[in-house]
Amino acid sequence: MISLDDAVTAKLKYQGENFEILVDPKKAQDFKEGGEVEDFLAANFIFKDANKGDKASPETLKKVFGTESVNEISKIILKKGDIHLTTEQRRAMMENKKAQVVSYISQHSINP
Repeated sequence: MISLDDAVTAKLKYQGENFEILVDPKKAQDFKEGGEVEDFLAANFIFKDANKGDKASPETLKKVFGTESVNEISKIILKKGDIHLTTEQRRAMMENKKAQVVSYISQHSINP
């Protein structure tokens, strides 16, 4: 389990309600890209507002998601919601995109 200091917030606005979870940024990104990753939660709670520490009520979770299981709901939030990436992750993604563009140009360009 990751410490709360290193965790990032994943958010989802669903059926008029806000839901947030605290996750490990690397494992959450791997999960979002299609990997099967377990133990990505930093806290085993579903929040209305993670900064304030307001937890979502079990009645709201049951009404909106049809279950109270934190693991199932957190997977839905990760798949459909937004993850706040760290600066390092954004920088690595930009470098990867630049490398792809350069590679494409070098392979498909013709010297006039």
